[in-house]
Amino acid sequence: MPFKNDSFDGIIILEVLEHIPTPDLLIKEIMRVIRVGGIMIGSTRFIHPQHGAPNDYYRFTAESLEFLFSEYGECRVEKLGNRLHVLSDIVTENYRFLRIFNRLIQYVQIKPTTCYSGLLFIVKK
Repeated sequence: MPFKNDSFDGIIILEVLEHIPTPDLLIKEIMRVIRVGGIMIGSTRFIHPQHGAPNDYYRFTAESLEFLFSEYGECRVEKLGNRLHVLSDIVTENYRFLRIFNRLIQYVQIKPTTCYSGLLFIVKK
């Protein structure tokens, strides 16, 4: 990126990481331009149909994100969604008319387990 080291207080990358062929290089570059004490906030898909094909390369687990960010500072990863959200994503991929139920599903409170639709990550440099 055409920016000097320590140029930004923070960077947001939403639903980007899974589309980058070399995510470790992107993370390294982002952390280069974030000042000490700055943060990166991002999200990525986990159990979700392939999208943005052919440029949909990865699905990250909470542990893989913690590993990728471990050398850069404090990392917090939160699971998003639950089995119901995952099922909705998969079913509505082929039956788009069922998306009318997605608004209702967002209000259903089921604790995320190992079956979640995505991840939110916050890295403090």
